[in-house]
Formats: sequence, structure tokens, C-alpha cells
Amino acid sequence: MLKKDEYYVDTKQGEVEQRVWESISDDFDIAKVRKCSCCGESLAIEDFYEGDSTTCNVCLSVMSGKSGDLDMDYSVLKHFKSDELVIMQKEYEDFLDTVDVDLETYLAMYEQFSNFLRYAWWHLGLPEPTEAQLYFCDFLQYTNDHTIVNAFRGIGKSWITSVFVVWKLWRDRTLKILVISASKERADSFSIFTKRLLSELPVVNELIPDGERTSNKAFDVGGIPPAHAPSVKSAGITGQITGSRADIIIADDVEVIDNSATEDAREKLIEKCKDFVSILTPKKTSLILYLGTPQTEESIYDKLSDMGYKKYVIPSRYPDKIEKYKGHLADYITDRLLTDPSLVGKPTDPDRFSDEELMSREMLIGASTFALQFQLDTELSDREKYPLRTGNLICLDLDRHRVASYIAYSSNKYSIIKDIPNLGFSGDRLYNAGYIEEPHVPYQGVVIAIDPSGTGEDETGYAVIAQYLGRLFVLTYGGLTGTGYSDENLAKLATIIKDYGVKRAIIEDNFGDGMYSKMLEPFVRRIAGNCSIDSIKSTTNKEKRIISSLEPIMTQHRLVFNIDSIRKETEWVMEDKVKRQKYSLMYQLTHISKEAGSIKHDDRLDALAMAVKAWEDFLNKDVKRATEEAKQKRLKDELDMMRKIHDKIDKPTVKRRTGRDWILGKGGRFRNGKG
Repeated sequence: MLKKDEYYVDTKQGEVEQRVWESISDDFDIAKVRKCSCCGESLAIEDFYEGDSTTCNVCLSVMSGKSGDLDMDYSVLKHFKSDELVIMQKEYEDFLDTVDVDLETYLAMYEQFSNFLRYAWWHLGLPEPTEAQLYFCDFLQYTNDHTIVNAFRGIGKSWITSVFVVWKLWRDRTLKILVISASKERADSFSIFTKRLLSELPVVNELIPDGERTSNKAFDVGGIPPAHAPSVKSAGITGQITGSRADIIIADDVEVIDNSATEDAREKLIEKCKDFVSILTPKKTSLILYLGTPQTEESIYDKLSDMGYKKYVIPSRYPDKIEKYKGHLADYITDRLLTDPSLVGKPTDPDRFSDEELMSREMLIGASTFALQFQLDTELSDREKYPLRTGNLICLDLDRHRVASYIAYSSNKYSIIKDIPNLGFSGDRLYNAGYIEEPHVPYQGVVIAIDPSGTGEDETGYAVIAQYLGRLFVLTYGGLTGTGYSDENLAKLATIIKDYGVKRAIIEDNFGDGMYSKMLEPFVRRIAGNCSIDSIKSTTNKEKRIISSLEPIMTQHRLVFNIDSIRKETEWVMEDKVKRQKYSLMYQLTHISKEAGSIKHDDRLDALAMAVKAWEDFLNKDVKRATEEAKQKRLKDELDMMRKIHDKIDKPTVKRRTGRDWILGKGGRFRNGKG
């Protein structure tokens, strides 16, 4: 008898249908489902006696005293190739034990890789594959060129490709597959997951390694003759891959920040990738498949595309300009945009990433990083190329020690600050706070960051930033001319530390092995008193480090500037704009890009980024929620104080004295009545 939970779902009609049976003539028929009133099984309509529409044949035979099975000659379950039907077997492997199914039948059932992915996803307890994932499946199955798949983060590229490897080996277990990633650990994770799938999916259990080569990092599937190369092997891009042989090479995230930050690093990475061709076996079906997300505007994936690799791009949102992808945009996305231009800006995979989720991620990582890693756009516009905009700041007259308990951002025309010249790009603005809530409260900490200069034209940049409930307040900033280690400049910095109550100083000490911190320490101890001094060293690309520190917090409007500091700096610049503009923080902020050397001077901006970075652990707060919680705590504290005061008030007492009532109260006595 068939099991009631083994069924297909027709997603278009919304009807649950029991099975697709193959008759002797190979004609397909979708069986109608009926539930037996006796045993409760959901069975095909053929299982019911024509004269009784509610009781199945088996139950009828038992009730009538007959034994043995009735003549029901059903053949094997077939899987439609159409995406309209989705398999939903809860105990599929138990069913397979009850029927005689050969390998050819299985292969016919899962001739479409997308159907095999559905089967795998169900066994792993994952939701039904999304439309974008199914298109990705079809691309993997039918591509016969060396290919690059650039898809946004979170679509499941690596997981789907692991299932693809299993599917390919199941159909041809003699294949040799090499997995390469930026790190050995990443590649090993891919091969470990692939090997685990052989045990997790009953239909491919026969491929479980059973020979001498069974490690997670290099293994042979079951039932193959001895060979020099393993069925699946993992390696890091910088590891020893010369001498390996493979029919399919999967380069999974070979480009990461660490190996693509500079031109030299990208050239070395490209040379490593060129070795793949010599490793590949000379078969018509041999394939090099790159999976990844661009990490830089000069991504190696663009260079590989120029070398002849086919490229397939799936962005997270429907783009506004198809042409910027140079013909590499996924066909289904292009076709839909041409048919319905209103899709621009909407999610391409709404089942996994809603518009709200994408907006949240863009806020967290910044517009330029989002354009690169989610929109896969390596040709950034000026707005994306220069992502730090003054219009995202809040400007306010800030006190050195206390701040409004809540500050709201506003970008309406009434909040525009018109009396300060714009040192950024056309369209940049400075805005006053839209709303301020009393009372004023003390800051929760103050730090200063210092970027020392040696000799030459550079300044010693500094920025003092306070923090309250996850919002940062730039109390003052500036640059000191001359050598950064002169007594005059060291004394000025110590005085700033004293005036703003700074308790921690952060020094970028890339030169001198901490010497600058040691020189500043006696001045701080003599002038400011207690203040810790920490030295840091930066080795990554400076421009990218600065942008990655500032862009997310600015986009969320959590960086508040003392308007007096901006006004003073701008007035100083306007006295000699040609010479001084490049030293201005507002100029540096708006003109920096991720290109090395994009601005000549970055001392003030670097100090600002260092100070923001110092508060990184405090920026995971929800500002509105934290503000409301603080407000409720203040109200509770005030009520508690009022109760204490009330309890201390002496209550008046009444005493009687020979005809007179004296009311004795605190602070004196009063007579009641005459005299």
C-alpha cells in the first residue's frame, strides 16, 4: 500500500495530488487523491472500489474476510521535469525500499538538476528553492563554457554548487573535481559538505567513499577503479595545485579582500588562476567554474571575462541600467526588465531577501559596498565612488560634557545650514538636527585619536569623539602644523585632552615603534592627568579602511558634528582656499575614494576614522530603543527620589496646653486662636 505522506504538490493549481504513475504504454496520468474513511490513508482513486467511494480496496478485502493483495499492478514513481510539480516525500527512502528501482529510473527522475536540488533541499530541511536559485541550477547544468557566476551574497552559491558536484558524480562517478578557494579552510569546508551529502541523500548512498582514499579533503566515491586523482579534492589558491588533474575545477570565492586589495596582489591572483587551464583534462565536457562576489572595483572576474570566460550576473535588485553589466546580466532578469521597467529597484529574489532586508543591509555596510557585493556593479557612479556625503551628518552646537538625550536627523529644506560654504561636491549639504529632546545628559565616554606627522606638508590630525547610547559626537577636530613631535604640538594635544575630559588617547604609530606615544605621555601626565594612551598600527589599504569605518555610521545618521568646529575650519579655509582646502576635514571626507592616493592629505580624516573605530563595540545599539530605555530609567529614578523626599518630610503633630492648641511644626511653632 502507498504511504499517505508521499505526494506531489501542484504549485499552480494548489492541489495536492498523490502520484504520477507510469502505465505500460508510458502514458502519464496524475492520480486523483481520495482519503479512505476506514484506514485514513490518502490513496489514488484507482485504489477504491467503484461501488464504494469512501473505503479503499484493501480495507474492503479485510472487512469481507478475504486475504492477500488485490491485483494492483503499479509501476515506479516518476518525477516530472516541469517546475510545476514539487516532490514532498516525508519518508521517501522507506518507499524506495518497497519497490524495485534501477539506476536508469533514478537518473530519469532527476535528469533536471533543479529537481535534484529540490530533493536535496527537502532532505536537509531547507525551504523550497527560490526562483533565483532554480535559474542558477539551470545555468550550472547547461553551461558548457568556462564560466564565472557572480551572484549576490546570501543566494546560496556554494551550497547549490556542492549539490551540483554530487549530482554530476552520481551521473558519472569517474569525474575528477578540484575545489579551490582563497584559503585552504574555505575549500575544505566545500569538500566536507559535499562528502556529507553522499550520506545525507539516500539516493546517492552508493557513492559513499569505501576505498583507501576517504578523507574529507580528498576522497573517492564508491565503485570506481583506482586512479591517480581523487574524485573530489580541495586546495587553497596559494597551495600546491601543480600536478593535479581535474575534469571540473570549481573556484569558490578565490577573490577576497586580503588577496585583491592592491594591483600587485590582483596580478598575482590572476597568474594563479591561469594555472587552472593546465590542470584541466582535455575533454569536451571539462569545465572551469568560478563562483564569487567582487571585492574591488577592479575585480579579477572582470579581467577573466575579458580573457574569454562566460559571465553570469545575478544582482540582488533589478538594476536601473542593463548596459552597465556589459551583456552579462542573467537572461531572465534582462527579459523581465525589458517587459516591465517598473521592476527597477525591486528584489530579484524576494523569497529570501525582501526589500526591507536589502535596505537594512545597505544601511549596515554602506552604499558603495552594497553596490559592489549585492548589485555586483564594479563600475561605480560618482556617488558610489565617493560614498561619504556631508548630507548624512547631523550638525549641532555641542557642549563639551553633556548632550541632549535624543537627537533626530532631518534633511528637509528647513534644516539646511546655509551660512557655511560647501567644501564637498555639488549637491552636498549640511543639516541641523531635526529634533532635540531634553534633558541633557553626560556623555558615556570621550576618546581622542591622533594621526602624527613627521616632517613635510602633512599635519598632525586629531579628533575628539564622545559617545552616548550608540551615537557618536565629534566635539572638536583639527590639524597641527609643523613636526608632530615638537614640544609645542605635544603640549597642545595634552591641553585638548584636559579641556574635553578625554580618558583614552589612540595614536597611529606606524613609525617609531611606539615612540610618539612615549613622547606624548609626560605632557599628558603633567597637563591632563589620568588618560590612557594606546598605540595602533594599520597595515591595510588606508582609503578602504577609512571608508569602511565611516560609511555605515554616517549612512545611519549616527555621527553628530559640533557645528562650531565646522564653521571655524571653513572660515580658515576661505581665507586661502587654494592652499588650505585640501587640509579641510569636510573636503577630505567628501573626496576620498577607495583608490589608493585618492586624496593628497588625509590626516584629519584618518584621525576621525580612528576615533570612530574606537567606539565600534558600542555601535550595535538601537539608538531609539536605547533612548527610550534610558528615558524610562530617568523617570523611575525621579519617582524614587520623590518618594524618598516625601518619606523624610516631618508630619505635623497636635499638643494641647491648658486651653490653648499649639500646632508644632518643623522650623517653629504656631498658635491657633487668640493671642
